[in-house]
Amino acid sequence: MKYYTNFSKILIVLLSACNIANNSFIEPRQYGIKFEIINRTDQEFEHTQVIIGGIDENNEFIVVDSYALPKIKIGLQQVLSGYDDIRWKPDFETIRNIGEGKAYFKFQFEGEEANFIEYVNDTSKNIYIDLIKYEEIFDDKGDIKIRIDKDSEFDRNGDMIFGSIYGIVL
Repeated sequence: MKYYTNFSKILIVLLSACNIANNSFIEPRQYGIKFEIINRTDQEFEHTQVIIGGIDENNEFIVVDSYALPKIKIGLQQVLSGYDDIRWKPDFETIRNIGEGKAYFKFQFEGEEANFIEYVNDTSKNIYIDLIKYEEIFDDKGDIKIRIDKDSEFDRNGDMIFGSIYGIVL
């Protein structure tokens, strides 16, 4: 009986230690927006930006903020993929109060007109984050995937840009 009591105590200590260890490795929430950019062209791009805003009751896009992207290289590139202090945090509250409270995104090449980023699976829609439904933008809710491709069926505007938001289905 003494053997089982000691074994039980050891088991409880081990399980408690495992629980403490597991909890210590939980990553903190990552608030804000990050980008995953896939450049499928044969050229690099500098001086590009992503513009965020809302669409008002007159169907006009109201710019709230913009983010200047680093040089876009060929292939896959993560931008602002770190934790809370690194991510882009535009004024979500201002956007929330425009129209239906959805944050829309435009992409702009240097010297070109800014166009909405079309949703990869439905070219009739532009990507957005519903700020009424998602009061806080954290983890995958702020993961915007931008694709640059010259020959894509998903590119409605003819500007080579389309994308999606990971974790949010339109």
